[in-house]
Amino acid sequence: MAKLSDRQLAALLDEIAAAIRVDMPIADAMQRLRDRRLGPVAIAAGVCADAMNRGQTAADALRLCNSPIIDQAAAAVQASQQSGDPKVMTRLSSLLRRRAEYFRSSQLAWLYPLILLVIAYAIALGVMVPMLRTYQGRDFTWSESVLNFSHWLESNWFVPPIALAIMVIGWLIWRSRNRSLPRDARLRLFCQSLVDQIAADVPESDAIRNAAKLSGEASVLAETNPTFKSPQFMALLAKVQSPLMEVPGVSEEATLVARLKFLAAIHDERARRHDYLWSRLIPRIAMVVVGGGFTLAYAWWVIAPVYQQVAQW
Repeated sequence: MAKLSDRQLAALLDEIAAAIRVDMPIADAMQRLRDRRLGPVAIAAGVCADAMNRGQTAADALRLCNSPIIDQAAAAVQASQQSGDPKVMTRLSSLLRRRAEYFRSSQLAWLYPLILLVIAYAIALGVMVPMLRTYQGRDFTWSESVLNFSHWLESNWFVPPIALAIMVIGWLIWRSRNRSLPRDARLRLFCQSLVDQIAADVPESDAIRNAAKLSGEASVLAETNPTFKSPQFMALLAKVQSPLMEVPGVSEEATLVARLKFLAAIHDERARRHDYLWSRLIPRIAMVVVGGGFTLAYAWWVIAPVYQQVAQW
């Protein structure tokens, strides 16, 4: 089966969530999706529908699909069926779409520094090298390092493009394989899904395990019977311990929900800062470094000696 992208998996989850919301059999929803869509989504929906018609649960049927986070998607289906509220699934599908948009915007943002680098290399190879070769030892005097670099570039012009291609291909392969959710996104999803399950009166241990499966928190899953008083869970809540949250007369469950919502907001802000850093700020800095650095280097090491010699005439 073809690997599902984040958007395609989100479409599959949205269809299951809609079926749960209107009490429609999930197998029928998958058959309808298979008839209405094309490509990997239709194939995955057909596989899920056939598996459920053979008696498998919706979560187990979904695990037959090909995606790096299919176990988390299956956990979202299981938690939604247990609580009767598909809010957990809609949160995960929203997160997948947001991550897909982040990948798209970051690829576009890194494309501009790459184009500048290619243009700078073309200018160096097509303008700088011929000029140094033509006037070397005649009218102008360049530094030995510039001349050596020019000779090396003229003889080994293919080396930088090959090195750049290897780096770009390696980065694309790493990005395609490393599709696990970032830690801040996982913790935000863990807290949000736990709040949803507490509101749906899911048993304490089941709610924690469902949230841990959904977010991929292995440390919580390692516990045999996790509770709200377990060390791993208390260590997570320790980040938002505050006397302001200890309001007299407020139930312990309401205080716990408030802390989880606050913790989810903290990790959501961190995830947004991470996205901004890698999809906007660093690519813009790279554009300035590549474009400005090449311009200054060309002016200082190549053009400046020409003007200095002209000034002496």
